[in-house]
Amino acid sequence: MSIRIMPGEVTPTLFVGLGGSGGKAVGRIAKRLRAHEDFDHQYRGLIRFLAIDTNDADLARLRKGTGEYGRVDDTVLISDFDKVAYASHRRGDSFADPDDYFTQWVHDWYRFRKESGAGAGQIRIESRLSFYRSVEVGDLGQKLGTILDEMRSHSHGMRHAGAPIQVFVYFSVAGGTGSGAFLPFAYLCRDVIEDPSARLVAFAILPEAFESVIGQNREGVFANGYAGLKELEHLMKLDTQAPSSPKELEFHYDPRNKHRRAITRRPYDLCYLVDRPHNFSLDDVGEAMADATYIQIFSPILGDQQADFDNYTKESRRLFPDSLNERGEGYTAFYGTLGAAVVVLPKADILEYCARRYAATAVRRYLLLDDPALVSESQREQFRRFSLDRAELERLAPDAQRRRVDESFVQKIRLLGGQDQDEGPWKRAMALPELAADKLRGVLSGIEDRLRDAAAGVREISADRILDGSWTPATTIASLKRQVAEARDAVAAVVTGERDRVETGEWWGQFLANAGPDGAAELGPYEQRLVLIQLRDGAKAPLGSLALDELATQVSRLRGEADLGTDSRFKGEMDALAAEIKRTYGGWDKLFTRKDKDFEAARDRAVATFNDYVDKVRASVIKGALHEVMVALGRAADALRESYRAIEGSAGQLAAELEEKARRYEWDGGVDGLRSEANEYALDVELLQHPSARMRFWSWYYVDQIEGRPELTDPAALLEAVREAMRPRFDERGQAVRRTAREIVGEIVDRLVDTAKRMLKPEIVGDPGSSDPAVRLGLRMDDALALEAAYYGRYGESKGQEAVDMLRDRPLRPSVLWSDDRVRLYARRKFEAALAKAQPLSRYNPEVKGSIKHPNMLLVGLHESLRQGPFREALTEASGGADGAEVEWPVSHRIVLYRSILGVPIYCFPHVNEDMKECYRRFQRRADKAWPLHIDRTWESLPDLDPEDRRRELEALE
Repeated sequence: MSIRIMPGEVTPTLFVGLGGSGGKAVGRIAKRLRAHEDFDHQYRGLIRFLAIDTNDADLARLRKGTGEYGRVDDTVLISDFDKVAYASHRRGDSFADPDDYFTQWVHDWYRFRKESGAGAGQIRIESRLSFYRSVEVGDLGQKLGTILDEMRSHSHGMRHAGAPIQVFVYFSVAGGTGSGAFLPFAYLCRDVIEDPSARLVAFAILPEAFESVIGQNREGVFANGYAGLKELEHLMKLDTQAPSSPKELEFHYDPRNKHRRAITRRPYDLCYLVDRPHNFSLDDVGEAMADATYIQIFSPILGDQQADFDNYTKESRRLFPDSLNERGEGYTAFYGTLGAAVVVLPKADILEYCARRYAATAVRRYLLLDDPALVSESQREQFRRFSLDRAELERLAPDAQRRRVDESFVQKIRLLGGQDQDEGPWKRAMALPELAADKLRGVLSGIEDRLRDAAAGVREISADRILDGSWTPATTIASLKRQVAEARDAVAAVVTGERDRVETGEWWGQFLANAGPDGAAELGPYEQRLVLIQLRDGAKAPLGSLALDELATQVSRLRGEADLGTDSRFKGEMDALAAEIKRTYGGWDKLFTRKDKDFEAARDRAVATFNDYVDKVRASVIKGALHEVMVALGRAADALRESYRAIEGSAGQLAAELEEKARRYEWDGGVDGLRSEANEYALDVELLQHPSARMRFWSWYYVDQIEGRPELTDPAALLEAVREAMRPRFDERGQAVRRTAREIVGEIVDRLVDTAKRMLKPEIVGDPGSSDPAVRLGLRMDDALALEAAYYGRYGESKGQEAVDMLRDRPLRPSVLWSDDRVRLYARRKFEAALAKAQPLSRYNPEVKGSIKHPNMLLVGLHESLRQGPFREALTEASGGADGAEVEWPVSHRIVLYRSILGVPIYCFPHVNEDMKECYRRFQRRADKAWPLHIDRTWESLPDLDPEDRRRELEALE
């Protein structure tokens, strides 16, 4: 019956939920399987889920897959019709003749209800009628056939070709939809499959599972259940070898094919019965049943037990007990029950918790000056001197508000720097602004050099350009203008590149990553904020308003002096010099001395004047571009400062929210329902959880094993998160997006959580691709259990103290802890608690068990990494004396404890012949019954399920 998942082949399997209880069970299995990482590649199409019900509201929830239930593949509503008119027509009350295929099983005195679409009303025959009509004129048969055909498609590469289809049917026999439909469905399904080797397995929830909610209808519900079990046992005898067992029975289940009037084999190969465990209660036994069957079906855990049962069902078809079998009567042994508990180390949940704790700690440490590791309680008390009165602050102008907030921050850093030891972090912070200013000046000088190179095309002229008095400045000035235009384009390209880097956040990110001293050049968030303030507001700030104003004045003066326009001073001077050149060329000096001194002097003056203007033009282009870059840098620095101010205002609240979320996550064990490992199974025992199950030790584990890890104390991850979060964002139109402080801090937190998960995953969850065996497994179950034992002991001694106070010798070493006998004793008791939960989900009387070799088997699924050492020894001691076996389990952070009882008669479940039998008998004795208990009028006289009563009856006849 186990689905073969190794080496990847899957047996085509259909899960069917009949009624509300069955639908919930199937929905729970569907949600868990759909969350499996291999679902799409391995299981999709081969594992299908079908829900059949008379309640459309329940089906709608399963179609959507909301809440704790997964989405099923298909649903069938089987009650949306006029039952009164339908039954009247089939009985021949109108113009048509009676339909004997219908009247054979319907009680002639019962009148069906008028309601539709709201359930079967705890009346089994109402459910059978709805099912019957859906087979006849509805789409149930068509949907079932389509699903089964698709499962057998040749296109499924993962299909186990040699395995027949198997169908698991979940229902309650308490009187609802499943109680009246589970028998006709079995035979309809067998006909559609058309494969005698196909397996049908039933999971029946008995009425006692609902005792807390059935109220005054208890008697009717218990009577319904007993009637359903009597009918099931009646049909199960078809496959037995006793002389009294029938070879065929009349049963009308398919009104489409009215020639099918008799059945020759039992409806289900095996029926599991569940209601409640013997020693503890459950809010919802259906959840535990779904969990146990999921473990049973989607794992290698059945193993030898399955082979035992196969052999038994094939070879031993006699009736029980022996005292009745000798008389040719008795009861079949095609029943069983099951239960499972899981010892789980919820590593994925612990990773999520630790990542959130890290993010909250990082925000307080690096963004809020609120971490005892960096700022003492006394220093935080002194910070009150610099506190800001919000009401007073709101009365100030926006610029004044910003200054006051920054001044308060600078005063705090100065206080810390004044009290810090030499070479301490705050001493370093105080020295950074001057160092960063020098580095910024160097960077700006480098930018200016690049601008100068870009403007090198604006060239001076030499004297040999003016050969005689015919020279005019127009051509030279025109050439200069072209050179200036080209230079402006080249310079603009440099400016654009710098501004792009500034606007995208790259410029300041790179600068602040290298603004510190050699060997530790990257600045932390506090240091970045301090440096940005000093670069803008300091007395000699290179990006301060004074420096920018001086540069702007210089640029304005240069542009005025370097005007090349037609009416400019430059044009006038050059025209005058050209006239003088013309006038002096060819004078007396050249005639007598062959040297034209006056001409050469005039020419030199013209060249000097022209080149002086060239220098001014070039300088105006360079300085103007530099000013543009510095203004952009100043604005970006102000934006970063504003972000830091905003972070200061909102990070505290967000950190508190994050800590509260982490606390709730630890308390609840996750928030994603079945996707949370801590809440995945109804019956589980968690590691790193208090034995009372009322608290978890995740916070202790974080303080002990995680908080001090070197990679988490390195601010590099936070710096990267801050850089990315504070990087400007743009919309689809290229416009800058203005984000709130909460959005910025939220992104920082998200990035920190992701970073922490990435760093801690090998330590906690493990890395399957690692060559290191320890890293492959991550946090081991044996280590976690030893740590839990230590935490439990220290928690009991804490008297209200925090974990950090009780773990001053951290980190604890699990290998050392296991040498303590108290830890071994704690581990054994932890396993005993888990084994106590791994009970069959129904009471069972071993004194009347069947003859199967191992009817009550404990199977322990254990990973190979846990098969040796004190952990294994504690498990062996806890399970000592149990009739069990061990199977290899593929998951290293779970131990599965699975119990099953197979191949026993129905009377081995003693409560069946206690309250259920008596309620049935009282109901049947009523003279004024409002409805029948049985779904077939010919079954009203079926024998009860009590072998002692039957033995006495036979003895009386003898």
